[in-house]
Amino acid sequence: MGLNLSSIESHFLSEYGFGTIAPEHVKSFYSRAGDGTIDIMEPPKKRILIVEDFEDSRFSLSKLLQIEGYEVIEATNGAQAVDLAEAVRPDLILMDLSLPVVDGLSATRSIRENPSLTEVPVIALSGHDLAEVQRDAQRAGCTDYLMKPIDFDALRSMISKYLGS
Repeated sequence: MGLNLSSIESHFLSEYGFGTIAPEHVKSFYSRAGDGTIDIMEPPKKRILIVEDFEDSRFSLSKLLQIEGYEVIEATNGAQAVDLAEAVRPDLILMDLSLPVVDGLSATRSIRENPSLTEVPVIALSGHDLAEVQRDAQRAGCTDYLMKPIDFDALRSMISKYLGS
C-alpha cells in the first residue's frame, strides 16, 4: 500500500553524510526496519461500529465503508454494541434503533454513560420517518438520524461531517 503525502506540507532538514530529519507529523507515518530501511505506514484507519441485526444490511454497509477506507466492527444487537463500543472505542457508531436483546435507544444511553464514549458520534438508523422517533433518538444521545433504506451519499456526507474524512 502506498501513502500519498502530497497533501502534507513538510520541511525536511537534510545534510549530506548526516541524513535527513523529518517533522513529527511525518514521522508517525514511517518506521525504521531492522535493516536500516524505512517502511512507509498507512495512517490509522477510522473505526466505525455498525450495529444492525439484519445481515444483508450489515454486510452492505460494512463492504461500502471498507471500500471507503474505514475499519469496520459489527454488532448484531444492542448488548453487543455496548460491549464492543467499550472494548474497541470506535470513532463513530451507526446504530439501528430496532434491535434484539437491547434496543438501539437503550444501547445508546448505556454507551453515553461511559465517560470515554460521550464524544463518539452515534448516527441512528431507522425505517421510521417520524419526528417522535427522531426526538427519542436525540434524547437517547444520538448525534444524528438517517432513514432506511440508507442513501449512501447521505451517509458518506454525515460520516465526513463527524470524522472529517
